[in-house]
Amino acid sequence: MQLNIIGSAGSYPAPASTCSSYLVRSEKTSILLDAGNGSQSHLYGVIEPGELSAVVISHSHMDHFADLIGIYHYLKYAFPPKSPIPIFSTGEVLEKVKYLVGPGLIDRSIFNLNEIAPGSEIQIDHMLMRFYHANHPVPTLITRLRDHYSSMCYGADGDLSEGLLAASKDSDLLLGESTWVERTDNFPTGLHLDALSLALLAQRSRARQLVITHVAYPADKSKILEIVKKNYAGASHLAEDGLTFSF
Repeated sequence: MQLNIIGSAGSYPAPASTCSSYLVRSEKTSILLDAGNGSQSHLYGVIEPGELSAVVISHSHMDHFADLIGIYHYLKYAFPPKSPIPIFSTGEVLEKVKYLVGPGLIDRSIFNLNEIAPGSEIQIDHMLMRFYHANHPVPTLITRLRDHYSSMCYGADGDLSEGLLAASKDSDLLLGESTWVERTDNFPTGLHLDALSLALLAQRSRARQLVITHVAYPADKSKILEIVKKNYAGASHLAEDGLTFSF
């Protein structure tokens, strides 16, 4: 598989980074995981949006969802896909898509909307996706992807949970968030991970490598990476817009 970082900023755009969006490729299959605000501008340089095999939106927060609307309008008016692009997400996200495009106006030749829930499995060509529940304030999906050769977990947003551990277990690559550097006494639970929590998750799940994303500006990325390397034995990297990882 190949992972392209389209956008990696957490919660809001950073000076040199758009919000969460990741392209996973396996041979001719291309799955877009999230489409956070600003990310569409980077997507063009990696793939023509009409050539996407599917899009998965983890949850309804705008830093993971906003540019799906821009992609829809681009496809409808500029570059229609050869066949409708399957969109997989929570019911909450799909209702927002319908509202933002306009009640009753979704062109089904552009998007094929599909509601999914934790426990669902979707096969796209030879790529299998399984979805897990994330510990986050709104319904949020963790995605595990597998082809014939390798596997990865996209943890999306959320605090530690059994779902996150199960989804990341023995993965070849864990794409995990560290929104904050360290937990403090007033650190909210059930929201995000910090560097130590992410490192311990990767270590416990035996993930072979870790890509750290969704860092909220101006958090110190170098400090996050330092903490991770002290507590996780595998290879660890910071996600940056434009980077590519093969596994």
